[in-house]
Amino acid sequence: MTPRGPADMATRNASLAHPRGSFLLAWIVLLTCGIPALSSDPPVPSSPVPRSSVLLLTIDSLRPDHLGCYGYGKPTSPWIDRLAREGVRFENAVAQGGWTSPAMASILTGLYPSVHGVQGRLDAFPCTRQAPLTAWRDAGYRIPASPLLCKETNYSRLGFHPDPEYDHTPEALFAWVRKHRDHPFFCWVHINKTPHLPYNPTEAYRTLFLPPEGLHLTPDQEERLEVVRTKVIIPSGTVPFTDGDLAGLLPLYDGEVRHADDAVGRIYEFLTQEGLLDSTVIILTADHGDELLERGSVGHASTSWAGTLYQEIVHVPLIVRYPAVLTPGTVVRPIVEGLDLLPTLHAMFGIVSPIPLQGKSLLPLLKGDPTGWPDTALSETTPCGYQCARVQGKADIRLHALRSGPWKLLATHTPQRTSFALHNLESDPAEREDFVERRPDIASRLKDHLLRQEYLNRIHREKLLQDCSCGTDEP
Repeated sequence: MTPRGPADMATRNASLAHPRGSFLLAWIVLLTCGIPALSSDPPVPSSPVPRSSVLLLTIDSLRPDHLGCYGYGKPTSPWIDRLAREGVRFENAVAQGGWTSPAMASILTGLYPSVHGVQGRLDAFPCTRQAPLTAWRDAGYRIPASPLLCKETNYSRLGFHPDPEYDHTPEALFAWVRKHRDHPFFCWVHINKTPHLPYNPTEAYRTLFLPPEGLHLTPDQEERLEVVRTKVIIPSGTVPFTDGDLAGLLPLYDGEVRHADDAVGRIYEFLTQEGLLDSTVIILTADHGDELLERGSVGHASTSWAGTLYQEIVHVPLIVRYPAVLTPGTVVRPIVEGLDLLPTLHAMFGIVSPIPLQGKSLLPLLKGDPTGWPDTALSETTPCGYQCARVQGKADIRLHALRSGPWKLLATHTPQRTSFALHNLESDPAEREDFVERRPDIASRLKDHLLRQEYLNRIHREKLLQDCSCGTDEP
């Protein structure tokens, strides 16, 4: 339950039993050792798997509770379910952000948002040459991205190589891989049109999830669902949704999920036809989820302008398929984070990170050994996401969520004050009950943990900026 931090604390293994003692220990380490590397990269394996490629598939706004492999009863995800059967499924994966860019940057850097710095529309990773993915290029991997993506400030310095022949579509991936198949690759495909708002699946996908008796919606309900079908941004409170709208909303969302699943299927079949399926690490996850009227809105921070870090937003699917190393059908139940993926891949392939990481390799969990695993996760966001420039009064608000076992602490930081809420996900998975007053012992422990992690993140950020400006990187 210890946060990631200096020296051995980077592995998050120390106890939270004596938080003040742990905090003092962190100060002693800093004072006696300066600011050490915070990397959690494990030692390079003596015989890393050669020339296997990596395919990162991310699906925007995808909730795990709408996938069959996570227990959903509707046929939204036959291809994703197949990946889960043939790979490893993580039951409790947590996104680091409440909208796309911070969460994706955490996956691609192994760092928390407040450390990699991609928290707003114009933010960029601070290093220009010491990018997180350059180690893969140095190891002979090709890491393409569309020129448009590399011009997007949020992703401009992560180490992708602009390639005019590459784009975030299955078809562009197919053409690119055929041309470059003699080289190992690290490819990222982000399926961002579905199920992201607007939820407007084609008739075939939408009718797939209609009840046999059809929908009987009032004119007012039809009007509200038309907004969901046509608008990317639906500011919270501008549409008077009711619980009765859910019957019409879910077939739209589920249809979008099935559409995305079919894209995954096309990629699966392509890799099979090209003989690359088993030599490619396939990672499927999401940047975040979407609210589906749990709090009266639809969407997430960038679309609702009232983003949260409740489970419908931060609980994401995570499936890894790689039969050369991973046992098919494995289910991992401890809490893991998106930023753990890059250190895991480094451990698999013997890649040494050019920057210190905060994530921790998942290989011990994949081998069935949870010993010392912290079972904690941290998420950070603004309530307005990508749209903060358009929203008055919310750009200075920061939300944190600290998950520790069944407990989850929510912190809202404003320029005036910080407020907290404490939830128990076992007894109250909908996060309606606040236990701050009833369980002051748990609240105090998690507040100390969050305070300590925020401090360590500032130290890590300062170290990163120092490395970027001390001759190791271009200005």
